[in-house]
Parts: sequence; C-alpha cells; structure tokens
Amino acid sequence: MRTKHTTEKMLIVSFSIFLSLIVFKATLQAQASPWGTGMINNQNIGLLDDTTVVFPSVTGYGNYGYYPNPNSLLNNYNFDIYIPADYDGTKAYGLVTYINSGNNGGFTNQWLPVFDEKQIIYIAGDNIGNSVFINNRAGVAMAAVYRLKEILNIDSTRIYASGNSGGARTAMVLAYAYPEWFFGAFPNCGANYPRQVAQDYETQQPNGHYEYTLPFTTADLNYIKSFDRRYAMMTSFQDFREGDIMNIYHNGMQQDGMKGKFLETPGYHCWTTEAQLRDAINFVEHPHYDFVSNNFDNTNVLDAGFKLNNAAIVGGNLKLQHNATEEATAYCRNLFRWKDEKGSILKTTIFLEPSTFNQNSCVHFSLTSMEDDSLYCASRQLLIPDIPNILTSVVFDSTHPLLIVQVENPIQSLTNDTIFMARFSDWTIQDSLSLKFHLWNQEIRIEPNKHLDTALITTSGTLLLDDLRSVRIRWNDFNTSSTFWGTNDFQQGTLLRIISTTINPLLPNSNVMLDNVNIISADTNNLTALPVDTFEFNLSNDTLAANNNLGPYQWSINGNTVIGSNNSFIQINQNGQYELTVYHGSSCAFSQSFNVNWLNTITPNPLTKFSLFPNPTNGTTNLQFHNMTDERLEINVLDVIGRRVIELGSFETIKGINNILIPTANLALGLYYIEINARDKGFQKLKKLMKQ
Repeated sequence: MRTKHTTEKMLIVSFSIFLSLIVFKATLQAQASPWGTGMINNQNIGLLDDTTVVFPSVTGYGNYGYYPNPNSLLNNYNFDIYIPADYDGTKAYGLVTYINSGNNGGFTNQWLPVFDEKQIIYIAGDNIGNSVFINNRAGVAMAAVYRLKEILNIDSTRIYASGNSGGARTAMVLAYAYPEWFFGAFPNCGANYPRQVAQDYETQQPNGHYEYTLPFTTADLNYIKSFDRRYAMMTSFQDFREGDIMNIYHNGMQQDGMKGKFLETPGYHCWTTEAQLRDAINFVEHPHYDFVSNNFDNTNVLDAGFKLNNAAIVGGNLKLQHNATEEATAYCRNLFRWKDEKGSILKTTIFLEPSTFNQNSCVHFSLTSMEDDSLYCASRQLLIPDIPNILTSVVFDSTHPLLIVQVENPIQSLTNDTIFMARFSDWTIQDSLSLKFHLWNQEIRIEPNKHLDTALITTSGTLLLDDLRSVRIRWNDFNTSSTFWGTNDFQQGTLLRIISTTINPLLPNSNVMLDNVNIISADTNNLTALPVDTFEFNLSNDTLAANNNLGPYQWSINGNTVIGSNNSFIQINQNGQYELTVYHGSSCAFSQSFNVNWLNTITPNPLTKFSLFPNPTNGTTNLQFHNMTDERLEINVLDVIGRRVIELGSFETIKGINNILIPTANLALGLYYIEINARDKGFQKLKKLMKQ
C-alpha cells in the first residue's frame, strides 16, 4: 500500500517530467527555422534576446570597444541564409558565417550540396564588402553567430568562418580573434595570418605583406595555437593571390606548427568547386588523432615503437645503418588507415651526417597495403610486387638530391611505375629535409621543406604545384577505366617502412638519420593486428636462447637493435627489455619480451679472466684461464645458430693457469662460439672463435 509521502513524491516526479516534456517540445519548436529551409535572401534576423552580449576576446583587436554593439549591427544589416532541407531543429547543425568581398551576401552555388551533405547552415551579411571597415565587417559576421545560436539548433563545436578574396582575409582575422568560438576557417582566394611572413612566392604587391591585417602579438599567436584549430585555404592555379596564400601556408602555418592546408583547383581568382570545399571541410573537421609521435629521445613517445633492422636509436635520432650489401629498415608497429575522405597525415625529418656525406645513400618511405603478416619482415624489395604500394624516395646522389615517387597497383597493372621525379634546388648537406604527406581518398600531397626543379611527370594525375614544393597526385585523374585503387586496398591498414640503401656498393655510404616520425590519423579502428609473438626464450644462467632453429636472428634491447647480434642466443650484460626477431623465408616471427632488472645484484661472473689463442685459427686453439678459483666447468663449441658441434666435457680449474686444447681442424670455415658453463655458480660465458 502506497504511503501519502510516496504518492506525493510520485506526483512531483510526474509533474517534473511533464514540465520537462513541455520545455523540450518548446525548445524543439524554438529551434526550428522561422524562415523555412533553402535560400533565404535579404533577411533581417532580429535583435539579440540577450542584450548583455559583447565581443570579449583574448587576442588581437577582438577586445571590448573595437567592434560595434551587436544589436546596433543587427538592427542595420540584413543577411543571406542557406538552411539545408533536412534541418528541422531536432539535431544540431554546423554554422559558417561568410564575408563576401562584394556588398551582396551572396551564395557560392557550387558549395550548397556540400552544406547539405555536411549539415552546415550558411549565413552571409549584406553590404559588408571590401569598402567597409574591418570592425564592421567582422562584427556583423560575429553578431550573426550570436543571433543564430539563439534562434537555431547550432553545434557549438562546428562553427566556422569563411569568405572570398578580401572577405576571406577578414574571415580569418575573425577566426584568429575568437579561437574560443571558431573551430576553423575555410577561406577562398584570400587568407590572413597573425604575423608577417617571408615573401618567397610571387605576390601582386611584393613585400606588401598583404597577408597581415591587424597587429596580433606573439602571445596572441601562441594563444591561438593552444586551441588546435584548422585552416583550409582554397585557391586556383591562376589566382593572383595564390602566392600570398602559399607564403602564409609555408612560411607561417608550417613554421609555427599550426594545422593548415592549401587546396588548389584549375581556374582564376575565386574559382572554386564542390570537391574543393568538401576537401577543405574534411580537413577542418579532421579529428587529428596523434597516432604515432616519436622523436626518438625516449620522452613522450606515443606509439608502439619501431622494429629495427640494421638500425638503432642513437643520440635522440633513429640511425639507419645500411651498408654495401644490406639495407637498413625501420618498421612502424602502428598500422594506420588513410583511404577515406579525411585521411591521415605523415610527417618526418631526415638528415645525413655532413662529415661523412659522400653522395651514395638513399632513403625510402614505403606505404604498403597490409595484406598479411609476411610483409612485416626484412625485404630488399622497396615496392613489393602484386601489392598496393606508394614509394617516395630521396636519392642523395649529388648536392641536389632526387625526389622520386613510384606506385605499384595490381588492378591497374602498374609495376614499379615512376610517376614523378625532380631534383631539389636549394638543399645543402647542412640542412634537414622535412617531408609532410597529406593522404586521403582523393589524393596524396607530398610537401618537402625545400624547393624542386623542373619535374619529370609521366601521368596526368600528377602535378608539381606553383610553390615548387608540393607534389599533388589525384587518383581519379589517372584516366583509368575504374577507380584507381581497389575497394579493399589499404583498408586493413597501411604499413610504413622507412628504408635506407646504398647506391653504389663499391663506394662508402653515409648513415641516414631521422629526427622524428609523426602520424595523424582520423580512423584507427579495426586495423589488422601485427604478427603475434610465436616463440619463447630459454634462460640459461646469463644467456637467453630461442627455442627454435629458424634464423637468421636479430636481437634488440629496449627496442634498439643490438648490432652484430644475429644468433639464436644473447648473453645478458645489461638490464632492459630483450626481444628477438626471427626471419625465415617469406615469413617472420617475434619473441615474447624478457625483462632483466637484476644485474646490479648479481654475483660477479668468475668467467672473466681467460684468453683464446690463436683466434682466428686453422687447427687447434687454446683456452687458457688466469687466476681462477677452483671451478667445475663444462665447455662446448657452438655454431652460429646455437647447435653444439664439439662437446669437450667437464674440466676442473685451479688457482693459476689451466690450459685446455680445443680441436677445430674438422670444423667448416666460419664463425663459432666457445660456450663455458660454471655449473656450481650458475654462470655462462660465450667467446667468439673464427675458423679460417
């Protein structure tokens, strides 16, 4: 039986729910568009309900008193608005406030399908063209954002600024002034930056600093960067503002670490396309999830590490130590996905040691579709046959290195197809060479930090842009009979291999150093897992050994390759995480990790004072111990994969010198190991012996 208290409580809850439903219904009704959907021209959007709204900002001229009162602007300006047909107020939509160079608000008709697709509302103030002061132009655009947030259901994390030409410049100033409000900008045929930048590229007014409008400070710039906003700047090949935009991108955003991109299309000033806007919005809305971030100094590493072959991490750099007969390789343990509309970004910096530079080394960046585990093995094939590959190579064969791009695409019957080749015009051996790859389903853009000379291009889909440092490869421009890549290509993940090789094996080569590797990915879900650990170690005293007879082998400690340690066993001589890679035919396997942290407490090894002579030997060799206490020793000879080829048996050592003869006449030529076990004290020692 319900009590009076319980009944009253239920009535209160029911009434609260009823009120909530009324409020919710009223909210939905209030958020529906009062003007309907589609294009609405020359519309007054009314005054702000909240009359206390001002223009507070931390940066630049976005401070109290610079912009007019919002309601005074809303009272005097009308707007052109576009609301996608599917908008009904039940779902929050994105919003772009647009500033035209002319005095009409204006619609860019090519963009409207993208606003439908991306669920973005568009509003543009009338009569705020280039002849109007910037405080009024930006103020009207900002007042529109305030007002539409009151009227419509706007997603506060998807508010953007845009415009064309002079309006584009003002839109970017607005986005910089209010990084708290604007999550990015996609201006067309005009751009702006918070500081002056170097004028490397052709401008209409050389050294006029068209790119700089208001005096933002260094503190303002750092404040803007702290919000991690994105800026996609659109231009055309014959746009007279193209050079200004390139200066902003290369000499501003790239240098300052801001997330920017410039997108070109054929045409003249302010020509644009639906595809160009779609790419711009996809970049601005890119999740920018740092998937791999490694500067090889063991601090703040964000990745699963690199599997190294003939390579090591030395002095805060990844050192690729190839030689005349063997390449050096770093395999990224993190697969990533790029073939979708938002894609991924790969950045790295390489350099050579100036003192040893001899014009005889190459470094290759291989992006391989992860088809199976066998790809995660050492391979001399830079482009793996019959598997989708994109290979970018820098050939350091002169003081003007060569940049080469090759593609392997089975469905298009492309095999080792060289699609781009050009030499760097301004690189010197003292310079680092930075490479940035924008990768998405429409194209790949390779952006070095140095300029390129005249390019050899073999396909219609490849272009060296006017900045001479952006290689654009658009897949659908290859004039193929079908989509360039197959549906499943790169979908299980992309394997990044960084490989260095020698050009002429008869000449010395330089080591290649990597300062960093960074991968920003939009999608890291459901990727193919890398090969699992398939065998374990056996621990015998101070030696780790694999429990298989595959080989060849490569040991690593703390992720660093132990140079020359290519046997099935390794002597423990330092604390750390030991791992072993086994390469066998076309497949490979990886060991479990084995952690050693006890060496500071271990009893000193008595097997330290002995000599082996002659070494190398062609017959009998002598094993001689010096000043040892009485020990019971077991001595054997092992081949390079750990098999016992001579069992000498047990011996007693005494104080002084004890000489043991080891017959090697019947051994084949090559490398062997003398295995010495001190059974009573649990120690083992290995000594190399060469038979000649």
